[in-house]
Amino acid sequence: MPELQRLFMADACHLNFGKYTLYSCYGVTANSNMFPVAFAIIFGNENLLGWTAFWKFAVKEHPCLNATDVTIVTNQDKGLETAIAEVVSQAVNFHCSYHRSTNIIKMCGAKSGNRVYSALYVYNKLLKCRSVDQIQREKDKNFPFMHTGDLRYLTSLKDHAQYPAARCHLSAGTYMYHRTSSAGVESMNAVNREMRAKTAVDPLNACILLMKMECKRFVKQRRMAMETDTELTPRGRVLYDEVFSNVNAYDFTVTVTEDRYGYQCTAVRNALTKTNLRGKVTLLKEPLRGSYFGKCTCGVDTRDAVPCEHMAAVVVSSRIPGLTRENIMPYWWRTEQWKVQFPDDVTAECNVSMETIQENGAPDTNVKYCPSWSGPNKAGRPKKNERKKSVLEKAGVRKATKTRNPIMKFCQICHRSSHVANHCWELEKNAEVRPDGWKSVLADLEDVWDTLGADDRVSEQEHQEGTAD
Repeated sequence: MPELQRLFMADACHLNFGKYTLYSCYGVTANSNMFPVAFAIIFGNENLLGWTAFWKFAVKEHPCLNATDVTIVTNQDKGLETAIAEVVSQAVNFHCSYHRSTNIIKMCGAKSGNRVYSALYVYNKLLKCRSVDQIQREKDKNFPFMHTGDLRYLTSLKDHAQYPAARCHLSAGTYMYHRTSSAGVESMNAVNREMRAKTAVDPLNACILLMKMECKRFVKQRRMAMETDTELTPRGRVLYDEVFSNVNAYDFTVTVTEDRYGYQCTAVRNALTKTNLRGKVTLLKEPLRGSYFGKCTCGVDTRDAVPCEHMAAVVVSSRIPGLTRENIMPYWWRTEQWKVQFPDDVTAECNVSMETIQENGAPDTNVKYCPSWSGPNKAGRPKKNERKKSVLEKAGVRKATKTRNPIMKFCQICHRSSHVANHCWELEKNAEVRPDGWKSVLADLEDVWDTLGADDRVSEQEHQEGTAD
């Protein structure tokens, strides 16, 4: 696990038997494959207690998770965020860009993201920034024109929890590996549907199925790593082509200065463009795991974890001896690192079965099945003897319509609350609808007005007409 990339993804999903939830955390290999880190099946829904127990187990098994250069990408769940802050305090919780965008659309609208100064429009701008300075410039440019509610929701999270450039700037040696979403762990939840199905029966059998599937994946990926004879992994080769596809030595002006420890380089494009930034590249003389990958002030190298255009321009200029396009790629995209992640001397087998557990395992008296009398009463669980309705029966049931509360009525003519003034029987236009024996009450109202004192009439007249004060 320490040889994986320093970015992990965590998520929880419901199981189709009982009321259990699967908590999982995955890492990323040198070929961008998912690698299991920790699993837990806990009774109940996803909540703070479940995530706290899961992260305590994960940190106990892998203490290197609790480090400043570790980034854990998750959805925007309050219980998950609190659990990471308490248990994995050194790591940083980064919110998935997909879930963040969905929440912004739900709370602020503007689904297309093309409306200028909308919350989603500004969020997409800040998500693509390369450095903290660029983030600040975008804020100064857009924040004064944003709606107050959109601005409040967009700034409800800290910058390092939603923008890759701010996360990389928070601690040294941090990389985002061109990832901003937790799509990897959610895809693994879909792949693990066999152990989530009702046929898994119970949590113990589901754990056995999950371990068997992960063992098969480990053996398959190890075979792929051992059969690869190129210097870069298949994913590393794709990134290599993207880095050097549009880089030409004649388009840049490169200066190189050598010191005791390495090389200080400056690269700038000759053509004037909006993104024409000067990049200061630092390269070491001694390679790290066969790679001369260095640093650049533009920020692309930490955000995407690949050489930026300035670093690529220094390579293609051939100003530094021994520096090639292959050895400038970082070690986490190299085949040698891929083979280290899947060592040949490790045996991945799952020899556990229900019979061996019954023979060799010690029972846990704290874990018990729900009694038969409490199972049918749980929320979301159908009653045992209740007949299941067919599709036609469900379609024929009419939904109960909600009755609105009646609006308060008051007639300004007869001073009654049973109708409005337009329907009052005192009006001549409503004479035809007057019932038999109806009598006017306007005379009684005038008598009441006459019995009022002079002071009361003056105060009542001021109340109706208003005063200068």
